[in-house]
Amino acid sequence: MTHRPCRLTCSLLLAAQALTGCATWQVVEATPQALITRDHPSRVQVREKGGTKYVMAAPVVVGDTLVGTVKLGTGFGVGSQDRQTPLSAIDRIAVRRFSAGRTVVAVLGGAVVAGLGLLLYIVQTIDEF
Repeated sequence: MTHRPCRLTCSLLLAAQALTGCATWQVVEATPQALITRDHPSRVQVREKGGTKYVMAAPVVVGDTLVGTVKLGTGFGVGSQDRQTPLSAIDRIAVRRFSAGRTVVAVLGGAVVAGLGLLLYIVQTIDEF
């Protein structure tokens, strides 16, 4: 019974690891206007020609401008603000997509961690006898 909290914690950590490895930002070759019109992504990562990079939620193209919402900073109690970026100022745009490679690494990494956890459990159990 004393090992149940450890099992739950390990299970949650493995699940979180597997889920975070499944997606990555992938640069899109299409113009921002074509991407937004065709795919209607909920979020895009924008890099401006000056190097500024941010994630924009609910992006829409209005005329020659990309309009959406960006988070202010990080942490608790952080707000967001509307942002307008001229399409001509955008260097590249990326969307979050499934990544098979990262998923394989996450699953294999999780299996290694689970195997080590099992080994530790067995060693502790043997020591108790």
